[in-house]
Amino acid sequence: MDFNFDEWSKLAQENPEEFQRRRQEEIDKVISAAHPAEMQHRLRQLQWSIDMEIKRSKNPLDALVKIQRRMWESFYRLNKELQALAGNETPPAPLGPPRREAKVLNFVKDGNE
Repeated sequence: MDFNFDEWSKLAQENPEEFQRRRQEEIDKVISAAHPAEMQHRLRQLQWSIDMEIKRSKNPLDALVKIQRRMWESFYRLNKELQALAGNETPPAPLGPPRREAKVLNFVKDGNE
């Protein structure tokens, strides 16, 4: 598929139903091309799980954060297994997602502006 972000973005804004139909069509093409058949089954399960996460989310940003968190968790598990196979006793500290806390700075507008 030759992905054109602007085209898909416009479609999502102007015709969300068609966007979802085409999105599902493209997902099905990718999954159907996977080999062996067991992989197709696993990919369909994963896609179902992602779709349910999207449906349960409050908004698209919430869905993105939840799916991204799952991706990172999966990445860390895979890294841990890879390190164990390589014989490393202590895996390196994950680079991972950003911290959830931050120092909030209070900007006071100066009266001289």
